[in-house]
Amino acid sequence: MATKPILGSPSLSVLTIRPRRRIAQRHLNAAAHVNHDVLYTTISAGMILIRRYLVDRGATPEFADRYGSAFGRVAAKTYRTTHDAEPRKAWSNSTGRWRRVMGYLPDDTDVLNTALAAYPRTARLTPEPADHTRPTAEADHQKTTLDYVHAPSGAEFVVMDAGRYETRIARDVRQLVMTDGRIWHAGPCAITERQTAAVSG
Repeated sequence: MATKPILGSPSLSVLTIRPRRRIAQRHLNAAAHVNHDVLYTTISAGMILIRRYLVDRGATPEFADRYGSAFGRVAAKTYRTTHDAEPRKAWSNSTGRWRRVMGYLPDDTDVLNTALAAYPRTARLTPEPADHTRPTAEADHQKTTLDYVHAPSGAEFVVMDAGRYETRIARDVRQLVMTDGRIWHAGPCAITERQTAAVSG
């Protein structure tokens, strides 16, 4: 026999839902104030994107735009064969719009070089030798903490611990917390804004 709730007293489900709604609204409010250019650039920082890889190997930007997708499929297939896993995801903005693309770490250069030789249209390009030397933890930390991402407004952002970008953007936005309007925490990354002369002047 079900018991009736006491008149005037909120049920347990109501008490549980209200805090969740407040937390969800707080996350939505924080996400609404995020500069997506900075967030997407931070997530993709330090990763090798197909278009940039092709241009660095001697391809023209027009060639990279035209055949980048086809080469990217060859690179992704090579990565799956080598690692038995899907490539990481990153964000690219070469045409004024952000697109979800495959991203590779510097350690994956061998995979990209193999794909470069396997794809007929890029076989003429010369791959750079893969560098397997890993810096010390201290040197790697200094490198990541000194990486800068510049927002279109001219504000200067310092990327902290920008070494892990497997987290999907949707989860980053849900975990986003804006503390005082100057510091954002997005997943594993902490972005600290420092006004530059371009902004203050």
